[in-house]
Amino acid sequence: MIVFAPLLILLAASSEEALEKNLSEVEMRYDIALAQEFVADVRTEREETPTPGLDVLLAKGLLALAELHRIEFEALDEAERTKRRAIGKQIDDAADKALAIVDATDESSDQQRILSDLLAVKIRSNYQAKKYRKRMERAAARALELDSNNAAAYISASKSYLYADEKHRGDVNKAIELLETARELDPTSEKALLLLAYAHEKKDDTDHAKELFENALQENPHCRPARDAIERMR
Repeated sequence: MIVFAPLLILLAASSEEALEKNLSEVEMRYDIALAQEFVADVRTEREETPTPGLDVLLAKGLLALAELHRIEFEALDEAERTKRRAIGKQIDDAADKALAIVDATDESSDQQRILSDLLAVKIRSNYQAKKYRKRMERAAARALELDSNNAAAYISASKSYLYADEKHRGDVNKAIELLETARELDPTSEKALLLLAYAHEKKDDTDHAKELFENALQENPHCRPARDAIERMR
């Protein structure tokens, strides 16, 4: 077995690299079925050859799935309580499974960022859920403490400022500042661009917001949040 260990390591690394590419496709397509298929593939691979890398990929896949369900949830009218409740359970199911994995993973900037995003997706309205929000904010701060160049962590840190109202320490300008930093570190970040557009919409700067949403849709024709926002703004 010792003779073949390097080969097994190479095969595992190759598999993880392929799955990373598949995850990028999942995130770009905004397709729940594709996300579910990815999660199933990683679980199968993880059962056959468990590695820390596959743990992280499974957590990321479950986060992507939870975020896609969240888009569905937000698209429903508040009066559609039964449907929203059902989707809420799907969000929490994916997020809770990912949280169990992340909590058992060694601490790193990316691990803390994922933790923050998983807690964020579980919060339903105005970021008032203290049991999630405080831990979410601590995780985002820790991610930046561990790596001040982690663009995704700046996006995570922006969420409580962006989505909370002023009464609950919301601050759109602070959110914009964090998102602009994320964009400087990673100009290709679609999530930063989308949240920046939403931030400007929240400030009633609709022309700028629409331009940013259109940029996101131009860069990724599959970008459902941008498409939905443009339709809403019409």
